[in-house]
Amino acid sequence: MRTIAETLAGALPRNAWEALAALARVQRVWEGVVGKLLAGHAVPVEVRNGTLVVAVDHALFGAQLREQARLVLRALRRHGAKGVARLWVVVAPERVRAVRAKGAVEGQEEEASSWAERKEAARLLAPVMDRKLKRAMFRAMLAQARAKRFQEKGNGARS
Repeated sequence: MRTIAETLAGALPRNAWEALAALARVQRVWEGVVGKLLAGHAVPVEVRNGTLVVAVDHALFGAQLREQARLVLRALRRHGAKGVARLWVVVAPERVRAVRAKGAVEGQEEEASSWAERKEAARLLAPVMDRKLKRAMFRAMLAQARAKRFQEKGNGARS
């Protein structure tokens, strides 16, 4: 019997799976780490080269998150997000509103994800047996697809 790692090895490059798994772990514990108020205004969207990219809907929440970056990163590592070493805050209110409006923060995926994206994510995650991990990785894959589309539009203002 093949392990999950062996099954998924050919689907995506190794670093892409590691980033996806890190994002899934972060999304699963995000509200518990930053609190309900901040989690409603800040959404983790990507892990890139050990940097967690978080979209916030207002610069004030971005400043608060940057100020607490050390504590947030320490708490994330304690909760198993070992691949995250830095925090990068992006002020993008439309991204946060889109995720919040569609209920992605509470566990529902954004409607803007295409059927093909969902089908591909489900196909790649079929060997994963842990339901919570599979759900978190599925959400993370869709979030990465949305972030990629957003960046391709050129709407991302980085701070």
